[in-house]
Amino acid sequence: MGVVYKARDPKINRMVALKTITTDVADNPDLLQRFFREGQFLASLEHPNIATIYEMGEEGGTPFIAMAYVDGQTLAEVIARRLPIPLFLKLEYAIQACRAFDYAHKRGIIHRDIKPGNIMLSKQGTVKVLDFGIARVLETSHTRPGILMGTFAYMGPEVYHGEPADARSDIFSFGVVLFELICYSKPFPGENPANLMTSICLEEPRRLREIMPDSPPELDSLVERMLLKPVSERVQSMEDLLLDLEPICKSLQAETVAQLIAKSRELIQQEEFSQARDLLRQALQVDFTNAQARGLLGKVDTALKKKLLRPQAQQLVENGSSSLKDGKLDEARALANSALELDSAFEPAQELLAKIQLEASRAKLLNEKLQAARQRLAEGLLDEVDALLAPILEREATNRQALLLQEQVLEERSRRQKLHRLVQNMQRARILWTDQKYEECINLLTGLQVEFPDEEDIRKLMEAAREDRAEQHRRHTLEEARNLLAARRYGECEELLAGLRTEFPNDDEIPKLLEALREDQARQRKGERLAEARNLLTSRRHEESITVLSELGKEFPGDDDEIAKLLHVVREDQEKQRRLQGVADARNLLAARRYEDCNTLLVSLQKQFPEDNTILELVEALREDQAQERKLTALAEARNLKGSKRYEEALSLLNVLEKDFSGDEDISKLRELVQDEWAEQRMLESLAEARDLLSS
Repeated sequence: MGVVYKARDPKINRMVALKTITTDVADNPDLLQRFFREGQFLASLEHPNIATIYEMGEEGGTPFIAMAYVDGQTLAEVIARRLPIPLFLKLEYAIQACRAFDYAHKRGIIHRDIKPGNIMLSKQGTVKVLDFGIARVLETSHTRPGILMGTFAYMGPEVYHGEPADARSDIFSFGVVLFELICYSKPFPGENPANLMTSICLEEPRRLREIMPDSPPELDSLVERMLLKPVSERVQSMEDLLLDLEPICKSLQAETVAQLIAKSRELIQQEEFSQARDLLRQALQVDFTNAQARGLLGKVDTALKKKLLRPQAQQLVENGSSSLKDGKLDEARALANSALELDSAFEPAQELLAKIQLEASRAKLLNEKLQAARQRLAEGLLDEVDALLAPILEREATNRQALLLQEQVLEERSRRQKLHRLVQNMQRARILWTDQKYEECINLLTGLQVEFPDEEDIRKLMEAAREDRAEQHRRHTLEEARNLLAARRYGECEELLAGLRTEFPNDDEIPKLLEALREDQARQRKGERLAEARNLLTSRRHEESITVLSELGKEFPGDDDEIAKLLHVVREDQEKQRRLQGVADARNLLAARRYEDCNTLLVSLQKQFPEDNTILELVEALREDQAQERKLTALAEARNLKGSKRYEEALSLLNVLEKDFSGDEDISKLRELVQDEWAEQRMLESLAEARDLLSS
């Protein structure tokens, strides 16, 4: 771009850095005018970590920029020298630079050329970003195709692809710088622009923990996200980056302080007070508010008083003078007082204390401004607080109170954003609740509870949404149970209601529906058993039907009309079938002339069915059949007696039969025939007797 000179401004007698612009900007009047307009805009940037632009002009046809001179070294020099800087301090430097980039990005300014050479580190430890926006000013002078603005090793892949650079391009470049500052090594290897471009666009960067295994995993993850190739997946803003980077830095600071305090305790036990004091001072430089380090330092100072005299007091004065020079008034005063405690008449210590008092007066004025800033902060006037803090931090960039107030301003802005987000999300949650979208409402409120754990409105709305969801669930489940009951899917219905009763033990409707379920089950069971009994009746399985109906009568004692009627029908049918079967059996026995068996059966049937005419008729038929059988038997016997010429016995038997069967023609004919044969027999016998008599 040009040459940088260290120069002195003769008007106000201050050192400045003078940069000359030797590109073709100077040869193009339009670009030169644009250069000055952009420069005026950049000069309006007022931030403790951005090198202030004092003036822009042209001398001898060469444009120049006069900016604040930073007495220190660039991060490129730090990296080249591989200085043994603690990791937390490197992160502090990165945080300062990140705040500068965040400040500029929020004002629409992209750096476009972030690299170690454009980040200065003052002797006081303050970071100053250089050349902010210069790449933007010069970009219009290189509009030919194929021209890339920036430094190859730090350019994002989207820039190589010809896409316009934005804040996320700066984040990629800053990720490369942060990786290099931590490891003293670049994440993308490449010895020439072509190799670098290939590595950045196509290859994955090296992991931080591969080079520094002791680095925190969250830092490794954060750097990895800064170097992601897709712009949309990268860390999206410097503000987001700060939110992730600052806690990591604070954690490392606390770890460093703890280690220093632990080592100082060991040195105190070994009575190595000077070394212990040095370690405790280092701890306080890291965390000036650490009460433990301060307490131990007091003990060490007391021990050193017993051991050290004037040489130590002199050393304290020298250290105090250095602290005063660095603007550390409390530390300088403590050192001066420590020297006076060793030797109250030590003049250098008294002179140092007087200088400190003088500086304290100046600090008092500074404190008044800080107090005014606090008042504005209390009143919520954040822009006015920024206006009050800006000149303080410009003069003393490391002023802890000013930085604390600045941090409080950021926190308040963050708090307001959170409150606004809370109001919006609560409004959305209420709409979801009103629309009965309870799951979405509860999910939204659950996320809000994590972010706002003490917010009472969230808790109340969450309770209401959960109650309404439970009621909705209860209603839907009851409706489903009714449908299952209507479909007679009793098992599913009962299981559903049992689960619901566990959830809602005090609900009155669930027991009613369970009772309806049981009643319906009972009716269903009763209907099925009655149908079974009727089927058994149809199949003439009367005993089984009676058993089923008897069991039903016991199960439904108060609802026995239908059961009793059917039981009566079964028993009547059973008796009828038994009567019909008995009559049929009697007829069969009668037909088989098994008169005794038939008579026994008919006697039994008459006892059971005394009024039955069919049985009476069968009894009469049996008697007639028996009589006829007896008559035929007697007739046969009479014929046999006749054939045996036993006429008298035959007539006697026939006379008896004639009494039982009066008027029977067969008996009469046989009797006449027997009488005739007997008479003829007697006549023949008489003739024979007569012949016998004649012959004799």
